[in-house]
Amino acid sequence: MPKDVKLVLASGAGGGVVSWAFTIISGSTFGLSVWGALPLCIILGAAAALIAVYVVIPADVSKTGKLIAFALLCGFLWKPESSSRSDSRRRQQRLR
Repeated sequence: MPKDVKLVLASGAGGGVVSWAFTIISGSTFGLSVWGALPLCIILGAAAALIAVYVVIPADVSKTGKLIAFALLCGFLWKPESSSRSDSRRRQQRLR
């Protein structure tokens, strides 16, 4: 596996951990136990970063600092993006 892919996965996973901690601190819930949600946040954060960096917005992987920051941000923001997508689906179903 190339070094930049490992970096993106690790940074996205770190963003997932930050997202998990932020959710706990803000008093929100996961729908799972707190400790059961941690691996889920890590996996989804890493996946969100991987998809965003290589598919949605193909990033310049030669700029390591920017790559880490972008992947970390994507890992942190997986939950709001996922929630907005499900809210959009619910609105569309109500309109039918």
